[in-house]
Amino acid sequence: MIDPAFLGLIQNAALLLAMAFIYDVMTSRYRFGVSPPLMQVGIGALLGILGGILILTPWTYVPGVVFDTRSVLLSISGLFFGVIPTGIAMIITSALRLSLGGAAAWTGVAVILATGSLGILWRHLRRHPLTEISWQQFYLFGLLVHLVMLALMFILPWDTALRVLSQISLPVLLIYPLATTLLGILMVNRLGREDFSTQLQVSEERLRLALMAANQGLYDLNVQTGEAKISPEYATMLGYDPVGFQLTVNKWIERMHPDDREPVAMAYRDYIAGKIPEYRVEFRQRTKAGDWKWILSLGKVVEYDNAGRPLRMIGTHTDITERKQAEEALRENEIFIRTVLDNLPIGIAVNAVAPAVEFLYMNDNFPKFYHTTREALATSDAFWEAAYEDPIFGKPSGSK
Repeated sequence: MIDPAFLGLIQNAALLLAMAFIYDVMTSRYRFGVSPPLMQVGIGALLGILGGILILTPWTYVPGVVFDTRSVLLSISGLFFGVIPTGIAMIITSALRLSLGGAAAWTGVAVILATGSLGILWRHLRRHPLTEISWQQFYLFGLLVHLVMLALMFILPWDTALRVLSQISLPVLLIYPLATTLLGILMVNRLGREDFSTQLQVSEERLRLALMAANQGLYDLNVQTGEAKISPEYATMLGYDPVGFQLTVNKWIERMHPDDREPVAMAYRDYIAGKIPEYRVEFRQRTKAGDWKWILSLGKVVEYDNAGRPLRMIGTHTDITERKQAEEALRENEIFIRTVLDNLPIGIAVNAVAPAVEFLYMNDNFPKFYHTTREALATSDAFWEAAYEDPIFGKPSGSK
């Protein structure tokens, strides 16, 4: 038959862990070590209430001498939450324990103060982050805490202390360090998730700023259904409110310039079918205001089904309107310059000598100056020989 002491302590330890899970859910937005003072007070009050529940559901050795897992709670609290929350929890649980009275009331208060203080002390003496604490360290910490707790039993009268220790030492040393280890690992995992969540938020913010700076938006396309998830920058790029903006392949095509639809659709189909290695297209997209924006779309299939059919495609849309406008302005300037040069009454030509000697441009008067044609000049070895002999392209035909 199982000793009632074991059953009582196991029940109390299980309640502690169950309450820790509830606490974990209630504090999903809490960041360890960086909470404002008001938040620390609230956490301390919550820990005090949790400690009170543990005190009110104890294993009773004799009337007035009770045991519970407040030592586990407060030692872990001191380690993870620091002075203010743990101090408030110690005040609340001490007041409750004194109000219950009994021969071991002050012994219980001593246990509360000692175990909470040990957790705070380890918090300030540790050399590594909390997330690097191993289960072996938690177990040794729990063993130390509860050896101290057992030693404090000698505050009771000698005969009572010996009877209590003979009855509870073995179950306490078997169960309490294990409960401390389990709760500590639970809190480390919680802290690790919080750190990961914070790092993820920082990364997302950096990505958002990078996308804004580059005039880019992200899309995540379900190839089979044609529906896509997008970043807010994708919608704002086109002048839409990200809230409520939805993207499908059909809506994307509707907003595309009619002249661009078929070439883009063909490139998309060829890429999905595996006919081309890269999906990279440029097209015009209508904004909410009715203007046209040039978009560079890049994409890559990142998920396939068992049959090898594309399921998911991720990519970016980049606003390249300014680049296109600059290219158009450059083309207009080039046309203007060519028009001016073509109508000058003198012969003008531009040639390159590397990697091969060739004409880059000549106006209509340049071959007339040599009494020949463009083609003849471009292929005439005699001309190039004369050009190298005379820095002014040699002497014109028939000259003295």
